[in-house]
Amino acid sequence: MSKSKHKARQKDSNVTLNQTLGSLVSKLWFYLVFILLPLYMNKDMYTAMIQAKGKCFWFIGVICIAGVIIYYIQGVISKQYQWNITLKQWNLLDVGMLLFGISVLISFLLSEDKLMCLKGENGFYCGTFLCLTSVMLYFFLSRNLISTKQLWDMVMIVSDIIFVWIFLNSVSVDILNMHDAIIVEQYFSYFASLGNSNSVSAYLCFLIPVGLVFFLNADKKSDQWFYGSFAVLGILAAVSIHTEGVWIGLVIMLLVFLPYSFSSWERLERLMVLGMAVGGVLFILKLFSLFIPERMYLGVSISTYLIRYWAGAVLFIVCFLVYLYCRKGRRYVKEAILKKISYVLVAMIVIGIAGYVLSVIRSFDASYGSGRGAIWMGSVQLFGEYSVTEKLFGLGTEMIKERLTVLVSAIHNTGQNFANCHNNILECLLSLGLFGLFSYIFVWVFVVKEYIDGLKKGVTKEQAAYFMALIAYFGQSIVGNPYSLSAPIVFVMLALLRNQSFGRGGALQ
Repeated sequence: MSKSKHKARQKDSNVTLNQTLGSLVSKLWFYLVFILLPLYMNKDMYTAMIQAKGKCFWFIGVICIAGVIIYYIQGVISKQYQWNITLKQWNLLDVGMLLFGISVLISFLLSEDKLMCLKGENGFYCGTFLCLTSVMLYFFLSRNLISTKQLWDMVMIVSDIIFVWIFLNSVSVDILNMHDAIIVEQYFSYFASLGNSNSVSAYLCFLIPVGLVFFLNADKKSDQWFYGSFAVLGILAAVSIHTEGVWIGLVIMLLVFLPYSFSSWERLERLMVLGMAVGGVLFILKLFSLFIPERMYLGVSISTYLIRYWAGAVLFIVCFLVYLYCRKGRRYVKEAILKKISYVLVAMIVIGIAGYVLSVIRSFDASYGSGRGAIWMGSVQLFGEYSVTEKLFGLGTEMIKERLTVLVSAIHNTGQNFANCHNNILECLLSLGLFGLFSYIFVWVFVVKEYIDGLKKGVTKEQAAYFMALIAYFGQSIVGNPYSLSAPIVFVMLALLRNQSFGRGGALQ
């Protein structure tokens, strides 16, 4: 064998080793964020759940950073490493993520208590370490993680368990005696191993859209059953938590999901099958409510109305009739007409959202959204009191608690501390300043723009799934907080979307 052939073979071997190592580190990060982080609990169970998630992230963050370092060291030692984050491969999403990371770093350097800002102990443990680690690993995953069917199937099996766990908790079945660690009033504020209902809302908004899109595109019957069951259990969990955040996210997601699902008769038919399954589940919940009404009718929420007014029966009948038409009457209507029907439905949803927003504006006060009105009013007032430097770069991640609590308590005194804004836009504004808010909005605008541009040449089912998951989360984040559970998933979803759109992701295998 000649020396040139030997060197070429050695080069190919080194490149293959480098790619394999990059894929392994990426999969490790993916599984730890989607499986270990949601399942992890400490001995105190719910009393310190958010803190437990924050500590768990430190653990998996250090492990994966070490893996990334080994990856680059191996590439340098082999002298065959090709730097795969070159300017030629960059797009505006990468630029936005870089600007966001820079804003987090600047805010950290200017913060009054750098250790507190680093750890996020003064809030929900989304400190500088979590943000910068997630940004760094976004760049790594977006170049090295290839979506596969097996990748998601393992996550969905674990999520199925969590969904059932959430439902059991909602009907007072405490399978692991977790309620022993909390007071009675908090039994239905925390679910499964995910933490409080707002954190659960974010998790559901990430996972349900993925299951829906994969179900609409499944080729095998076994996959249809698997993804369909996953989507139904996810919606069952959404109903069970009795909080509006998850519905805000899923309704906004429908603005994209309906045109996507109405793009062919096959997808519409499958959607109707799923609708019948969800209707059947809601009908069963209505029957449950006859025996445990104190939980099923708890408070006033969308979930309550869905159960109380037999929404399941109505949904089942409507979807069944449309399904029959899909099977027998489709030859009379072209698929192009389906798109127009979906646009009418989208317009109706937009009008409904606009009407809801106007009604909120007219009746908005400090008590809106379980006190969110006071928090938002106090957040705006706090920003007005910032110095010029603070307006530009904020106080640092999770550093607004003391100053925000004083202002919110003066508006609506509940005797509580307020560590977050219950709105991601206000959170970025106060924590990272105008620079951070600009980069945050920049990322989301480009995500939407790229998806719209992709519609002209066709989007893969993975692009659609990750985009809809991100949109659902963004809707939920209007009334939610960035938790140590949900924030890392945002960056992973962004990396997956970027990989599908611009990297070497390809379709699921």
